[in-house]
Amino acid sequence: MNQHVSATARRTPASRTAAPDRVRALVRALRQDIEAARWTPTPLEQRLCELLLTASAGDGTLTAPRVRAALAEGTMTLIHENDGRLAGLLGSLLPLLTGPGTDPATAGAVDEAHALLDRITRPAALHAARAGG
Repeated sequence: MNQHVSATARRTPASRTAAPDRVRALVRALRQDIEAARWTPTPLEQRLCELLLTASAGDGTLTAPRVRAALAEGTMTLIHENDGRLAGLLGSLLPLLTGPGTDPATAGAVDEAHALLDRITRPAALHAARAGG
């Protein structure tokens, strides 16, 4: 009988350490590009961020089911809009949200991603970034 071994179980300790660093790097790059007006979220990306923030409003937590639902809602369009950067960030969050336990690095990376989602949904921040202010 073949037993299925989940990707989480196969992951090495080194890859668990790299995942928060990858998420932080993606968050930092998107935040910098928003501030420099090099990246503007599409209406779909804004809507998916709103859905994630609404889903996490009660407990302030991004969870794997919530992120998967947002990715499913966006379907193929999300992967292609804006070079799929938001989809890449959300996909990179999944290993952090499904891994065993939560270490400070993981929690910090998830918190940074949550803050970026909030920023993406605030039109005033986008207008200020576009205006250079």
